[in-house]
Amino acid sequence: MSRDSLVQRLGWVSILALVALAYMNALNAPFVYDDKIEVVGNQTIRDLSQLQAVFEYNVSRIWLILTYAINYRSFGLDPFGYHVTSLVIHGLAVAAGLTLLVRVGRLGGHPRPVWSGLIAAGLWAIHPMATEGVTYITGRSESLCALFVLSTLAVWAHALLIEDRTKQVAALPRATAVVLCFFAMGTKEVAAMTPFALLAMEHLFGRRR
Repeated sequence: MSRDSLVQRLGWVSILALVALAYMNALNAPFVYDDKIEVVGNQTIRDLSQLQAVFEYNVSRIWLILTYAINYRSFGLDPFGYHVTSLVIHGLAVAAGLTLLVRVGRLGGHPRPVWSGLIAAGLWAIHPMATEGVTYITGRSESLCALFVLSTLAVWAHALLIEDRTKQVAALPRATAVVLCFFAMGTKEVAAMTPFALLAMEHLFGRRR
């Protein structure tokens, strides 16, 4: 493992510790507002074997509703498990965002892509604007969408780095990014803008091939 990779992983763990500290008090918060409709009052999530009903409840957010169904199967209507799940999703989104920042930094020739990525990801991870997506169960759509969108862009950046180094098309990473993009668009409507971000990355960094 290279020094940069070690610093990146240790930095992510440190950010996770800060995130856990920031949101620890919210883990026992009750269901509020739309939670009482989308989770407590949503009968479709109570039988995970009926996937068609789960997916048809909101066809534009099928993966989000599926996470509620998985939570219900594991925790019933105990909000603690739902909050832990949202916190884990946010932590994974931070990892995806950090990876994206480091890779874009390398594509752009930044002198310290890991450290700049850690600073930016850390600020985003604990910024008050992320509170709704982490502590409000229905707001999980924000964190889950961010996870898939940032993962899509990070994998696409990986493909560009490979192609810049080998001068050959990185078919597998590109295909993986496309699949992740469809997951993103099945989580929240705003993810429909993701292909435009991919095109922008291609225009900015792909032309060097």
